[in-house]
This record gives sequence, structure tokens and C-alpha cells, in this order.
Amino acid sequence: MTKTSAKTKTNRSDAAVESTTGSSGVVRRFECEDGTSKFWEVRIDGDQLHIGWGKLGTGGQSQTKSFPSAEKARREQDKLIAEKIKKGYTEVGGSAGASAKKQADASSPDAMASPAKKKTTPALASPPRTFEDFREATFGLVREHPSWQEAMVLLIVEWSHTADDVRVMQWIEQLEPKGGWRSLAAGRVAVERARTDKASAARFVAVAETALPAEETAKARALEGLIPAWWRVGKQAQGDEGLTALKARMAADDLDSTEVTHTLFGLAALGGQRSVLEALLPATMKRADYEGPLRTALPALLADGFDTVFDALMKKWSKQVSSGESDTSRVLLAYLLREGKPEAFLELALRFPKIVKDSRHVRIALCALEKDDATRAVSLSSRLLAAASIDDKEIQCCALAVLARHAAAKVDAWAKRSPEHTKAGKPSCLPYLAALGRTEAVREALKAVEPGAACLRMLAQVTPDRALAIEALKQYLDPSQEHFNGRVLVWMADLGEPAFVESYLNTRLEQNRALPERERECREVARTAGMVGRIDLAMTAVALPSKSERRYVAKDGVAGCALVGDWTGAFTLLEKVPNDTSNGRVSCAVHALTCASEADGPRAVPLRVTAD
Repeated sequence: MTKTSAKTKTNRSDAAVESTTGSSGVVRRFECEDGTSKFWEVRIDGDQLHIGWGKLGTGGQSQTKSFPSAEKARREQDKLIAEKIKKGYTEVGGSAGASAKKQADASSPDAMASPAKKKTTPALASPPRTFEDFREATFGLVREHPSWQEAMVLLIVEWSHTADDVRVMQWIEQLEPKGGWRSLAAGRVAVERARTDKASAARFVAVAETALPAEETAKARALEGLIPAWWRVGKQAQGDEGLTALKARMAADDLDSTEVTHTLFGLAALGGQRSVLEALLPATMKRADYEGPLRTALPALLADGFDTVFDALMKKWSKQVSSGESDTSRVLLAYLLREGKPEAFLELALRFPKIVKDSRHVRIALCALEKDDATRAVSLSSRLLAAASIDDKEIQCCALAVLARHAAAKVDAWAKRSPEHTKAGKPSCLPYLAALGRTEAVREALKAVEPGAACLRMLAQVTPDRALAIEALKQYLDPSQEHFNGRVLVWMADLGEPAFVESYLNTRLEQNRALPERERECREVARTAGMVGRIDLAMTAVALPSKSERRYVAKDGVAGCALVGDWTGAFTLLEKVPNDTSNGRVSCAVHALTCASEADGPRAVPLRVTAD
């Protein structure tokens, strides 16, 4: 997914850069015992060089250097290593570099095929500091708890959008082949590649075919990747035969008819098979829901221009009441942002307001469009304000703020038509007035607003006045209020209020400390502390509740770090999660990577005063 600029960029050109001194992603560590006991380490990540140094026994310092190409990064690494060796440094095993090598060895096909080898927990004593390190450690955890293979397949497909073939192949090779996971992942990546690079798609199809298992259940799983991939690369007969075989297997397993129909429909969408989709549509519509294959099918339907089928699903869902709208909205947002089409998402919000109704997602798309095409953003903002079906105040105020920046005349005209939204005495009107730039009227009215009122958060998002935004957020974040919105505290950090952030988190910690241990609710404190870089406070939050609850507090802290790309913090907190069950450390790590891949992080919709 598209990330905001405030987050660590997680996917670069990750081709393995082989050299006589090392390869991409491997940490090489050197130590010097000349009376000072120092260490120095280096790692290549595409066109970036990550360097760490310090005294032995400490975390040391780190630096990242960017170069015009991966080749130049490799040359610089070679040069620096030669200099360190001349100064008396010696490359050591048993270090971060050796740990990385062990992980690479453990992920090889030979290692996975040998059950006699003892499984080892990825070492976390010296936490890696990058997304790549965290990703590789997660693969190691998944090898210990294979039930998480499916989640990693989904992540690999997501990561493949911004990684080259070599890197994606390395990830796929770490999946278990006997269960069909390797074929499933390779097939799904081939489907994505087929739209832009047929040769690349063919390479992944070959991997999927080679890894195709013989066991029937595993083979059926693998076919769910291969069938649409075969269709996409022009192997129509093989795709058709695979579909027949899969249907037979599902019939033998006596699966629910709806599950079978939805699975086949999803595969036909991924494979671009219009005739199969149209044949399945009547049965699909009988019990169409937001889950699984049908939701996954939506981006493919849009990409292929199967508008009739897409509209049929969306109209069906518009008549239902379900909790799945937000996830459906997120899937569509991720795809359209990746395609550089935020305006298409806004058009969907206007056409299907009961489905694409998550206000945060609409605002993310509107902010993205404003950066790329202010004129188009003004046009769609006007339509969002005028649409009777869009009654969400946050969407309306965000649209109004766009107009205030680029089309003052339209703002004045709207204000005259909407006197019910511009009454200074009504708290619900304050976000509208803030978007209009009527700062003094809003500031005066704040005196009568109760702490924690939602209008305070909303007006802070759209006001062009930094001081007013800070004032409103402080009033919203009254620690006497029961609710706790961690994203808002991130905004306070972005506004340059670290003392307030620290005081607020410490107050929440003290409130919990005063409660009996079993009543302490520290998960949101840990998550927010992770998002604002206060790992010390997150660790305090982990220690407060009962022992059985601590793993969940730590898990939320790891997720908070992942949301903002703080992988050092994520590793520090991950150590506090036991590696005892599939609901332990592996669950936490996979969840963190999923959080990092989503487009709606805490800074996805910046405050108006920080948007530039």
C-alpha cells in the first residue's frame, strides 16, 4: 500500500546485490579490541547503505546513506569495509551478520524439507532496526508456527507491488511448499505481474508449477493461485482444467455451496474470465457478502473494466446491513491509490455511499487528489458537499477545507446556502467554521465546549490556524475523559508538543497504576507510546497489567511502532511477547506487518496545518 511520507518507506528496489564482500540484506559485523572495544556493522538495502557503530555491549548509533544506484551503494560498502580492516577491525561470527545467515539458511528449500533439523527461535537480543530485518524475523517465526502461512501469502502479494522479481522469489521460497503455500503465493503474484509484465508473470507461474504438491488438499490450495495465473498468461486450457479439478475436490470435501460459488467467482475475477463470471453471477448474488473471495475480486473487476459485475455486487451490498463496509472500503482504497486514481475512489464514495463510507478513507483519497490535481479536488469536494447521500460531517469539513484553500468564491457561496452549519453558538458548527477560516469565532466558542467533544478533533483537522489546532486538541485530550484516541496524540507530537504528549501518557499510566492489576487497561497507552517513539513508556504500560494480559499490551505497542515505521521499537516490544503459541510472537509480528501495509496510518490524513 501506498505509504504516507511520514512513515518509513518499506519497499524499495530490493534486488540482491551480490559482491565479493556480501549481499543485499545481510548485516556484516566487525569488532575492534584496541582498548576501546568497538563494533561497526553495515548492510545494503537496494540503493541504501545502513551503518551502525558504537561500544560493545551497547545499541550504538546508526546512519543511513542513499546512493544513485545499488551498485554505488555496494562499492561504498566495499570501500568502508576495507578501511575498517586496515584499522584493525575483524569480521566476527555470532553477530547480527551470522544471525542473518542463519535465517537465510533456515529458509532454504533443503532446510524446510528436513524435519529432523531442530527449529530455533529467531534471536532478538540485538534487535534489527529496519523493516527488512523485521520481515525476515517474521518469516522465521512463521516457520515455527505454520498456521500463519496464509497471512504471509497475502503480505507477499501486497509487497510484490513495489519489489522486483528477485526479492519476491526470496520471500516465496520461505513458504512451506508441501502445503501448497508456495504455489499459491507465486500464482497470485503472477496474476498481479501479468497486467504489466508477461515475462515476469510467466516466471512466477513456473515457480508455482514446480512447487505444486501431490497431496489433494494442498494441491487444491495451490490451484487457487495457479488457475487465475494460467488464465492471465494465456494458458487457457490449463486454467479450465484446473478449475474443473478444483470443483471436483470441493465437491468431494462437501463444502457449503455458497463457499464454492464465491471461491470460483473470485478465481474467475482474478483470472479475467468474463464468461465464467457472468455464468456464476446469478448464484453468487443469492448470498453475496463482503467476505473473502468477493471482496478480493473487486480490484480485478475494476482493472478489467467488468463494470456491470462490479456494480451488481456493490448494489447488492448497498441493500444489506453489515460490519464489512470498512474492510471493503480499505481494499478499494489500497488498489486505487496504488494505481494513482484517488479520484476514482471518491467517485465510488458518491455512487455507493453505504459501502464506501469510511470517512477516514474518503479523506485520505481527497488529500491525495489535492496534492496531484487541485482543480479536480475542488470539483469533487463540491460534489461531496452537495451530495445528499454524504452526511458525514468529517467528510464535509474536509471537502470544505479543500475549497477554502483553492476556491474562495465557492466557499462563500456554500456558506450562504448553508446557514445551519455556520452558527457560532453550536458546537456541531465549529468544524465548519474552522474550515472557513473563522478562527476567532471558533476560539471564543471553545469556552463552552465540553472536554473530549468530537467537534474538537474535527475542527483541529481542518483549521488553518496552528495555535487553534493545538488548543482544540488539548481540550479534546482531557485525561479525565474515558475515551483515548491515540492518533490524536500523534497529531500533537507532529504539532511540536512533546511535553504535552509525555505528560498525557504518564497521566494515563498513573491512572492505571491506581487500579487493581486485573482492571488495568494499558493497550491503547502502549500503542500510542509506540506511535510517538516513547518505547520507555510503552514498556511501562506492558509491565502494569496482569501477566496474562501483558502479551496483548505488548502486541499493541508493536503495532503502534509498525504504523509509523519504528522497527527498532517494534523489536524491543516484540521481545515481551511470548513465543509459546500461534497467538504469541508470530501473531504479533504478522499483525504488525499487516498494520504497516495499510494505507490509513495515523498520518494518512494530516492536519491542515501540517499537510504541507
